[in-house]
Amino acid sequence: MSDFRQRFAELRREKGLSYREIADALGLERTTVGKWENAGMMPSVDTLSSLASYLDVSLDYLTGRSEIRGIELPDDVLTIALHRSADDLTDEAKEELIKYAEYLRQRYPAD
Repeated sequence: MSDFRQRFAELRREKGLSYREIADALGLERTTVGKWENAGMMPSVDTLSSLASYLDVSLDYLTGRSEIRGIELPDDVLTIALHRSADDLTDEAKEELIKYAEYLRQRYPAD
């Protein structure tokens, strides 16, 4: 069984999703989705990307190229990226960025 087939089957079962649910979400036929798991058919690159997003995993994880499920940036990398991008922002834009960061902290609290 290919890495994609195994990963897809594992993720689909783990999330309790039917072929129909996945097909509806991606705008595909149920039989097409079933062939990925049962007949070893590979989706197009665009569909793979949409599927990875839908299953909330990285494309590399879905295709078996990585054992890391998602794309997670260490906090220090995120801090540096925000700092560098804020250099050319106006004070007003920086205030908006701080407000938005606070909103995200409240909306998605750390476990």
